[in-house]
Amino acid sequence: SRKASHKPQLRRITIWKDEIMATQRSATTLREQQLIDELDRIRSTYSFNLGLLITESFIRKPWKLTLLHFSFFKLNLDFLRNKRNAKKDLSGHSVSLDAKCLLLFCTSEEGLASLERCAVLAQQWMSGKDRKVVIISPLKEANQFAPKEALIYPITDPKQI
Repeated sequence: SRKASHKPQLRRITIWKDEIMATQRSATTLREQQLIDELDRIRSTYSFNLGLLITESFIRKPWKLTLLHFSFFKLNLDFLRNKRNAKKDLSGHSVSLDAKCLLLFCTSEEGLASLERCAVLAQQWMSGKDRKVVIISPLKEANQFAPKEALIYPITDPKQI
């Protein structure tokens, strides 16, 4: 009977430990995703792939040195093909810009000073005819400083994430 009462306690501890691990994983998910995206960006650059090709051919696998000119040609061909495909993808998603709209980003680094500068710029910009201002700010006081006609888009302070 003593062993039977001991097993459920161990299961509860294990479940509780898994819950803690799950919450820790979800807390770092955003940062991990940012790092994964940055690694993907770096690994897709031409210079990274050229360095990898040269390192593979001369140091890691010297037998690939005989195939270096074919591999180099393939690297350039793949790079040009990917670059052309990226341009096609971007051309399909063109966005028209409004020349009478000003977008301002307010930071929380300097406290209210950044918000005050954005408010002054917004006021000056809106003195023209049919002009709009959008202010993106992590500060809660943005509504107090910005002109009434300005659109305020609140965001979460990245330092608090």
